[in-house]
Amino acid sequence: MGLPQEEQKLKISSRETVARLLEKAGQTGLPLIIRVLSVPNVAVKGRAKLTNGGITLNGFKVANISERGIDFLAKNGSGGVQIEFVLSSSKLMFHTSISHFSQSDCTFTTPSYLISIERRKNARFPVTGNLRAYLKMPSSNPSSLDLGAAPFFDSSKDLAEIFPLSDISMGGVALAHRFPSILAALSSGKLSESSFLLLPMSRPIPIEMSIRWSRKTMDIVTDVDGQSRMVGVYRFGLQFLNPSDDLLKSLRGFIQMIAHADAI
Repeated sequence: MGLPQEEQKLKISSRETVARLLEKAGQTGLPLIIRVLSVPNVAVKGRAKLTNGGITLNGFKVANISERGIDFLAKNGSGGVQIEFVLSSSKLMFHTSISHFSQSDCTFTTPSYLISIERRKNARFPVTGNLRAYLKMPSSNPSSLDLGAAPFFDSSKDLAEIFPLSDISMGGVALAHRFPSILAALSSGKLSESSFLLLPMSRPIPIEMSIRWSRKTMDIVTDVDGQSRMVGVYRFGLQFLNPSDDLLKSLRGFIQMIAHADAI
């Protein structure tokens, strides 16, 4: 996975480049989020929309905003907004103001510059809540007699071959598991093509991966009765080997879903 690197910011002030980038976003319907400067912790989802007559003259249009989002922007957006395109390894953002609303979209004043924030290579995104991802590893060969494996019924052995991920990137994944049987499953140092990546609303994707790092940590967990205790967790960082175009496309879509998960 590599070590974290500092974010690098680039200011794009050429009017021609600004217009070209935003028009390209409108042509592709690129997903984005809108943050009101006075309430920055709330994000509104939308999609860039092609502007007839050009960005420079007619402003930047955003469509696919929910009724709740439109209402929030109308009530709180008078002080300016920040628009962000969250990509797999970078973020493009700018400050602007709301020009006007229509029944199908919202128009914003064309910004004088953009800020491109390049995150470290293959930035990692946590996999939590309703947006979870899993590795299916038939090679783990789970046994109900293995005291070091997660308990399961023989009738549901397929489920015992599925392991939840803790984060994901364009370059690989991190896996965390509380049962020591995972050590045997990954003892070869790589995953073969019999393994699959499971993403929401996507068919299982065959993958090959190598193990870049592993460690055991002690985490504090709280039971339903409120009692806290220490448990050991086995953590692994795995890198994709020769990722297919289908895998990369699915990863980009999933990362965008994560980036927009909390937006209204």
